[in-house]
Amino acid sequence: MWLINCSTLRLEKFIGVFIPKYAILSHTWESEEVTFQELALPSAVYKKGYFKIRETCIRALRHGLQYAWIDTCCIDKTSSTELAESINSMFQWYQNAEKCYVFLCDLRSGVPAEDRLAMCRWFTRGWTLQELIAPREVRFYDQSWQYIGTKKDFSGKISSVTSINEDVLLGNRQPKIYSVATRMSWAAHRETTRTEDLAYSLLGIFDVNMPLIYGEGVKAFRRLQDEIVKHSNDLTIFAWDQGHDQGAPWGLFALSPAGFAESNGIQPFSRLSLDPVFAMTNKGLRIDNLKFIWKVPVKNDNSGSETTRYFIPLGSRGSRRTGNSWTEIAMQLRKIGPDVFVRDGKLLLTANPNSGDRTRVTLLNFYLHATILESHVFEGSRRHSAVHFPRHEKFKIQEVIPESHWDDTSRLFFAPLDDETLVLAASCAVTLGDSTVQVVVCIYFGTDIPLCRIFNAEEHNRYSSWLFRHKRLGHDVTWDDVEADLPEILDFTDKVEGSAEGIGYKISVVLKKGVVTSISNDEIYSLNFGFVTHPQANQISARRSSKKSVWTGSGTSDSNVTWNGFSGRSLGGSKNENVRVLMGGPGGMSIIDGNVLMGGPGGMSIIDGMSIIDGNVRMGGPGGMSIIDGNVRMGGPGGTYECDECDRSFGSQQALNQHLNSPAHDPVYECDECDRSFGGQQALNQHLNSPAHDPVYECDESHDPVYECDECDRSFGSQQALNQHFNSPAHIFECDECDRSFGSQQSLQQHLNSPAHNFIRR
Repeated sequence: MWLINCSTLRLEKFIGVFIPKYAILSHTWESEEVTFQELALPSAVYKKGYFKIRETCIRALRHGLQYAWIDTCCIDKTSSTELAESINSMFQWYQNAEKCYVFLCDLRSGVPAEDRLAMCRWFTRGWTLQELIAPREVRFYDQSWQYIGTKKDFSGKISSVTSINEDVLLGNRQPKIYSVATRMSWAAHRETTRTEDLAYSLLGIFDVNMPLIYGEGVKAFRRLQDEIVKHSNDLTIFAWDQGHDQGAPWGLFALSPAGFAESNGIQPFSRLSLDPVFAMTNKGLRIDNLKFIWKVPVKNDNSGSETTRYFIPLGSRGSRRTGNSWTEIAMQLRKIGPDVFVRDGKLLLTANPNSGDRTRVTLLNFYLHATILESHVFEGSRRHSAVHFPRHEKFKIQEVIPESHWDDTSRLFFAPLDDETLVLAASCAVTLGDSTVQVVVCIYFGTDIPLCRIFNAEEHNRYSSWLFRHKRLGHDVTWDDVEADLPEILDFTDKVEGSAEGIGYKISVVLKKGVVTSISNDEIYSLNFGFVTHPQANQISARRSSKKSVWTGSGTSDSNVTWNGFSGRSLGGSKNENVRVLMGGPGGMSIIDGNVLMGGPGGMSIIDGMSIIDGNVRMGGPGGMSIIDGNVRMGGPGGTYECDECDRSFGSQQALNQHLNSPAHDPVYECDECDRSFGGQQALNQHLNSPAHDPVYECDESHDPVYECDECDRSFGSQQALNQHFNSPAHIFECDECDRSFGSQQSLQQHLNSPAHNFIRR
């Protein structure tokens, strides 16, 4: 450190701890300043800047100080090493000075200082911020070097001019007590001659160090923020705004301190509630252990439509603990890939936020892209094979897996480019009239064209619970897991049929590629939903199907049922089976005096259909069957044309022929042992050869039903208790020899076959 000997006006060098007490000058640079090399020259006394050097030394001697430091002549700026050392040490040098003299060259003598102080250029310069905050004692002088007062004398006025907290000016609190955003706001309206100095002048304010690279321009301020991130997990470093349009691209970091002009007073959240870990990587800012990333529905100002916005709370103004009004400050995000976001728009300010309006997003870690250009390249590659779920009034998405690959704003799954075996699934509610059907849609990316499967979540609750249980356990599920643990899921197709409260339905899902203008100009996949509903017909006969024959039968509640088998269009035989036919009530079967009566009291009323008149069963009307005087008549007026394979009836031969040639006339392949249906012979063969196709042994005794877990053999007294078991962490698999626990039978088996487990055995 070079110091001026106030008696000789010569420079002397001091190293380490052997530095004497000194005074220091703070000023704004003017023309004809004396440099390091010029101070020793006789001509230096003729330069305008020499007057400041002499006056500084005079006042230092008056205050009993032998040495002084002035930035114009105590730094050898021809040495890049010395310049870098001086700038990185400057805050400390001002902090260690006994006295700091502030020379206000534009403050005229004789004018009330407090009235003119705010007009001085010194309060607008970048370097003078640390020169105001760091020293213990600051003494102000006007352009005639007349003393006008100290920092403490004018602390209130200076605070209103600079927005620096008065406690900091008085030395009662250190700058590091305040948030990054607040400290940045102190420099928001200051300027420097060189762009890089906007960053370098703040090194001491944030207690960081970095090399100087003059010529890098605004990159210097970006490097400053990188250094701050390395030393602090204060999220308010992102609490900045710029004068951009909402739709313009944003970077993660501010371009200059001006972005923090409105950020004064923002406080970080308590570390008890928010203590994230983050670091810069070549993929952007990686954030771990962040409990608060949210999504909230917002309405479009132009269209009135609703969309979803992601955001991270950064801090607040005011305190909810005091019960007074407070405002949450949040950064809006847009998802551009699996676990990857970019900043998207201005800060989101919410007064007294209601937690009921938002939903927490479960992410173990994620990335924030730092630069605009890289994010667009990344986003384009990830959206290329994405699957979009268009909005549909009957179709509501309730839960997705994995959350990392789902973008709620654009309603799409990103393609799992890193692991094509990843299961992407959405649990959805489908509205059918007054009822709701719960379905699960699964997407498989293991082929050139993604494949879809859909199944009824209520009928197959075990499959649904198993899929979404992985999310709650904190890991993803793959199709390899499905094949190992629940291969039955592979048998589902892109259609699901069933009935709900008297309404029959068929729901189908089809992927089509095209441009979705609200998302991308490139073609992406969209999931199109098909809905077919019809009033559910009441069953008047029983039916069994297999891949070769169709069996139909009828009987009373206590009699045997006679089953007639058909192969193609020919009667293949008949057999009796002792079962109870229980059909009754409105729209059902009535048994009166031992006779089977279908229709009439307690039965079914069909207009132009079946009626019971004088004890005779008559099925007539257009397209029906008539039994008159014991004769069966089919066809013609009152006749019917039936499909022998699916039992559907038609009013004419032409309609029947169209049905036989239509895609809807797909044969049903059923398993004779378990009555499950499949869409093709191949699917049926896979089922017959699978472990799931085990014989069923039924208990003839009367007792309460027992619900067992197929994976761990535990028993439960109700279906609800079994479902809770499937979703609980207790549903684990333990090794009997080493007591380690696993989340699936497959993982346990891999452990048993591993070298580590064999070593324990020995």
